[in-house]
Amino acid sequence: MSDTRKKLDAIIYAPLEAEYSGVQKSFPSGEEINGTDFTGYMVHEDFGLKIAVVMGFEFGNAAAQDVWREMLSRYDPKVAICVGIAGGVSKDAQLGDVFYASSIIDLTQRAKIQSNGSGEVQKAYEPVTNQTSQSIRKELDRLRLSVNTKSMYRIWQNNCDLRNRGTLATVDQAELAKLKPSVRGFSKPQALPGAIASTNEVIASKKALDDLKKANRKTSCVDTESAGFMRELKRYPNVEVMVVRGISDLADEGKAELEDSFEEVFRVLAINNAVSFLLSCITSIFPSHGALKKDKARAQADTDKTTLQEMLWENEKKLSDELIVRSPMHKIVEVEIESLPVPRLRFERPVELIADDEPVTEAEIEDVLSVYDRIYVQMPISYPDTALPWHYASLLAKTPIRDRMTVPIIVRWSNFAPPSRTIQKFVEGLGLSKLINRPDYQLVFIFPDYREYSENKTKFLSDCLSEIKNSCCIFFSSDRSASPYNSHLDQILSPEVLTVQTISFAATARYMSDALQMEEGEAEVSAKRLMTAFAGHRLPLHPSYLAPINKDILSRLLNASRRGELVQITVTALLTLMVADDESSVRISVTGREDFLIALAVEIYAFKKQYSYSDLVEYVSELDEKMKFGIQPKEFIDTFVKANIITILDDKVSFPIPIIKSYMLSKGLLKDSYAAKTYFDFDDDSFDLNTFGLYCEFAESIPALEDLVEKIKVSINYFESKIEKYDNPVSEGKYSSKFLSRNLNLSELSKEISDGAEALVEAKSLASEKQALLDIQDEVSQTNTAKETSFANVEKFENEYAAAQYFTVASMLLGNAAERLNGKTKDEIIGLILKLGGLMITDILTIRSSFKFEEAVEDVKNNFIKVNDLEIKETDQDAFHDFVELVIAQWDFDNALHPLLYFTHILCETGGSNILLTPLSDAKTKNSLNEFLRISWAFDMDPVSQKSAPKELSKALGSSPFLRMAFAIFFYHRSYWFHSKPETRQLLADGVNVVLKPLPISLKANAPSSEPNS
Repeated sequence: MSDTRKKLDAIIYAPLEAEYSGVQKSFPSGEEINGTDFTGYMVHEDFGLKIAVVMGFEFGNAAAQDVWREMLSRYDPKVAICVGIAGGVSKDAQLGDVFYASSIIDLTQRAKIQSNGSGEVQKAYEPVTNQTSQSIRKELDRLRLSVNTKSMYRIWQNNCDLRNRGTLATVDQAELAKLKPSVRGFSKPQALPGAIASTNEVIASKKALDDLKKANRKTSCVDTESAGFMRELKRYPNVEVMVVRGISDLADEGKAELEDSFEEVFRVLAINNAVSFLLSCITSIFPSHGALKKDKARAQADTDKTTLQEMLWENEKKLSDELIVRSPMHKIVEVEIESLPVPRLRFERPVELIADDEPVTEAEIEDVLSVYDRIYVQMPISYPDTALPWHYASLLAKTPIRDRMTVPIIVRWSNFAPPSRTIQKFVEGLGLSKLINRPDYQLVFIFPDYREYSENKTKFLSDCLSEIKNSCCIFFSSDRSASPYNSHLDQILSPEVLTVQTISFAATARYMSDALQMEEGEAEVSAKRLMTAFAGHRLPLHPSYLAPINKDILSRLLNASRRGELVQITVTALLTLMVADDESSVRISVTGREDFLIALAVEIYAFKKQYSYSDLVEYVSELDEKMKFGIQPKEFIDTFVKANIITILDDKVSFPIPIIKSYMLSKGLLKDSYAAKTYFDFDDDSFDLNTFGLYCEFAESIPALEDLVEKIKVSINYFESKIEKYDNPVSEGKYSSKFLSRNLNLSELSKEISDGAEALVEAKSLASEKQALLDIQDEVSQTNTAKETSFANVEKFENEYAAAQYFTVASMLLGNAAERLNGKTKDEIIGLILKLGGLMITDILTIRSSFKFEEAVEDVKNNFIKVNDLEIKETDQDAFHDFVELVIAQWDFDNALHPLLYFTHILCETGGSNILLTPLSDAKTKNSLNEFLRISWAFDMDPVSQKSAPKELSKALGSSPFLRMAFAIFFYHRSYWFHSKPETRQLLADGVNVVLKPLPISLKANAPSSEPNS
């Protein structure tokens, strides 16, 4: 039978995703290929060789053998290559070095666990040695030993040195200096031949390393895939084999310490070194009988290719250097700059151009560029990260667009001008002119400072771009004085207009998981809390803020309601950015600038003084005279305005970034207790919760504490008196819910769901059904009975809204100042807010209970039919009635549930300090509603120590299905969004099932959920 396998020059196997991504950067992608055990692509035909690049869906020797078994059943390669990272074993192995295998030592097949006679257990290996291609090894030896100073090997070393020094400049230099001398000089790696061992487990201890060395003292490094690779290749003796590995750790206890201190830096460095070595010598590793003959044309092509790669690296280095200049935090970043997530972009169009049914969408930058050639990105006026265009550029340099390698090119708008300063000149200046109109490259021109003022210049740009078929453009602008619509740019280039948003939840969680090596659940909860903290200050999460945050800070955030440390890091980072951009003759330090802003914030917000620009100049002049800085007042002020730290609108000075205002004001109020007591007016409708939270966290004592306690007591008296006047108060949370009475039977509910699912399968479109549901919900809110039970009238419920504010403030006070409040004070405040919370919920449920369900059903049915001009058939009347009734029942249930979820969430999120567990355990409650709040608060705070609390609560709840369902729904939400550890989630699920036991419903741990609107 003839061999029908497709002929290839080589197959490159990268076992891990990071290794696969590294190969993609150097070997441009063409046609995609997929199999049962692998995914991959054919290297673009312009590369000059027929090469397939693959990665398995799993890692390890068994997975490697499966991948090659399937690949070799389809393809007939001349050379099989395994490339990736390894742990260094020999003294010659330094971080970043590359080893090409002289042999593979298989330690996977006959390893034994035995005693060494001294009571210690050791692993004894019976190694099987497999030889790699000796002709390839000798060719690489010749290249390495060449005396030519411009040899492939020397060029590779120099390129690595250039790239690695840039990468290592971003790590903590103090931590770098701690590494032992033998592993410090790795910016310029060596490529050496050596024996590579392969095991079934990661080696990360001295004992395991000693056991491995006993198997073969000549071992250079160790991996977990080469043995499986070689086992399958032994069946194909005509295929030359090679293994190339970069050293990412030293396979001992220092591996964990190295990863903790430097995260992914050395892993990425090792991958890049190994892949670039493979790229530089790819045409030399083919056996002589099948190798491509290097004629003059081929030699020149190889030289051009090496030069082009050098220029691409140089361009990326310029992007990285500019980031460090614009965002100094990157000097201490613990991960590669390219791994930092970037903000999403939101599509914007004038209202008159948006169709009623057209959704407003957000997308990642690479997704936008895969569709649009020209985009205009509006930067919010108060956006704090001026380095954003360079962040996007660094990401795009590693991200293929339209199946092409992406090359971002920064173009200053002021440096581009007709007739001679063309876009092509910028490309030539970077040594990348050969990429123009190449189908395998996507050139992305980024204008970080676009200004709309010249029609001729914009036309000139359009003419330049028309000659570059593989180009995209991104225009960044923070100038809101000129609209991007009906402008020269719009008329000539018609870019899609987008606005910078925050970094997405998914991208933030992925960054924390991948770059900071956090468990996925832990990363998701950290991301949620981080984004909640930023949202509370109305500040978008941005890359330069993430750069200096390490795993320890985020881990502390998981179990703390306090945000002070994170806010302080943010503010320091923003001021550091500003100082870096300051070109003044006298540059005031971050601390000096902070002192100025603190004093100014107190003047403006606490003492209500209004400053015009001239007032501020006078203020700074007096400060300079007092401190003798020698600064120019206007120049000094302008540095803050330029950085959006302060703004001057209508000749009025203010702080446009809420987090800056809150931080500076809280610090200032700490120094003036009278100003603090005046500013924190608990009856003010616009009470500043963000500043109060920070103030409580930083303060030694709370001057307004007695006033707050007194106001809570007054509110308690108010509700007690109010509730006494009700004929039928909903005491103990025993709300009569139509929705629960209809749906609590699990078997009936299952049948309803099954029937509904079958109907949905038959439906071609659900738009009309979904719209009907939304319309009915809107209709019921407009009925008279719904309006009678609504709390929307703030003036009518003035006392109720005030009490809710006291409740929130007191909870925040407990959570942020728990360490500084004495035991008696904690006991008193806990008792008061539990009592107040129970009374407020009782009041709301009592008012809600007057909702006339049947009346609402009839009103909605009649109005819905009238408005939509419907004619319901007699046979469909009952079905229509049931549909409306079910929607209104759920609407009623959700509205009644809201106060329970709302007040319990406030306690858990703002009062989540486990210092409160003891006083919470000692708190005495008088009814099941208060007990619901107390136990939910404590159980969420520490499910381990409080695991018996749900059983205690179940006894207190009696037969109340409403409170039991509220408990289940609340912790269903908390488990999904705010707890990360599987064991904790299981405890929450167990607790819910205890409370639901009287009902035929149960909750599974880790069940999917969506975040409730409340």
